[in-house]
Amino acid sequence: MAEISLVSGALSLTGQCTIACKHCYSESSPKIKAFLSTDLLKSIISTLQRHGVRQIFLGGGEPFLHKGLEEVVAHMFKNGVLPSISTNGHVIATKRLELLYEAGMRYNLSISLDGPNEEINSTIRGTNSFAKTLFGMYQLSEFGKILWGVNYVCCKNNFGHALDTAKLASRLGASYFNCIKFTPSGRGERFAKKMAITDDEYRIEISTLSESFTPFGEYYQDIYVFDVRSDSVSSDNKSMAKCARSYFSDFQIENPLGVSINHFGTVALAPPNIYLGNLMDTPLDEIISRLAATDVLEKYDQWLYGYRDGIHPPRGPLRNMPEVIIK
Repeated sequence: MAEISLVSGALSLTGQCTIACKHCYSESSPKIKAFLSTDLLKSIISTLQRHGVRQIFLGGGEPFLHKGLEEVVAHMFKNGVLPSISTNGHVIATKRLELLYEAGMRYNLSISLDGPNEEINSTIRGTNSFAKTLFGMYQLSEFGKILWGVNYVCCKNNFGHALDTAKLASRLGASYFNCIKFTPSGRGERFAKKMAITDDEYRIEISTLSESFTPFGEYYQDIYVFDVRSDSVSSDNKSMAKCARSYFSDFQIENPLGVSINHFGTVALAPPNIYLGNLMDTPLDEIISRLAATDVLEKYDQWLYGYRDGIHPPRGPLRNMPEVIIK
C-alpha cells in the first residue's frame, strides 16, 4: 500500500482581472465576474487543511479584486496554513497591504511581470500594464513588511530577457524571481504555436540567470526560483528571506503535489491538472477521496515520470500505487 501526501493547494478566488494575458491558465479577464464566496473559500481551506495541506496559493484572476482576501488569509494563518498570493500589482494599495500584514501575510506575495520594459511586457500582458505593475512593486517595497518577488513566464515573446527582468525586479526590491516555462493551458492554448519555447531555450534562460543569481531550487524543472535580494536589504528582510528559502524548498520544490480549485469550483490534482470533480455538485471531502482511483494514479505517474510533453526526461515507473492514503 503506497501513500500520497497532499501538501499544497491552489485557489482561484475570482476569474475577474484587470487584464487578459495571452498565457493566462484560467482565461481570466475584465469580462469574467465569477467569484468564490468568502465563506466557501474558508470552508475549502479548512477541508484541505484536514487533509494535510500546509500551503495554499491564492490566485485568480486578480485576487486583490476579491473583497474577502484579507479574511481568507486570516483564516489560513489561524489554521496553520501558509498563504501565498499572485497578483499583477495593478490594484495594490498601502491600506490593503497593511490589512494583509495584520491578517498574517509575511512573504511570498508574487507580482507577475513578463519583460524589462513596456514594449516586451505588453506583447504578453497588454498595453499600459507595465507601469501599473511597477507602481505596485514600488508600493510593496515602500511598505517593507511583506517579502515579495516576481513571477516571470518564459516564452517566445520575451526570450532572452529573463536576466534583465530579474535585475529590474531586484532594483525595485524583489527578494525572489520565479522563472516559469510557458505551458499552453487556458488562454495560452490558443497562442501555443507563437509563444512556446523549447526545453533547450528554457535552459539557456535558466543558465543566464544562474550566472548572476543564486537559485533557491527547481520545481519539476519548469519553474526555477532565484534569490535576487540586494545586499543592502535590512536585517528584518534578511530574516524574512531566510524564512522564504525554507518556505520555497519545503513547500514549492520538494513537495509540490496538491489540489487546484478554480473560480467555477473545478477541482484537479495539481500540477498535472487531472480532473477530480466540481465542488458545486460534490463535497470536497468526497472529491479528494477520488485520489484513490487507480486511473488517477496512473495518469499522475505518467505525468511525473516522463510523459509530460518532454518537460523532464523519462525515468520509468517508480511504483505501482493501487491504493492511496491521504495523510
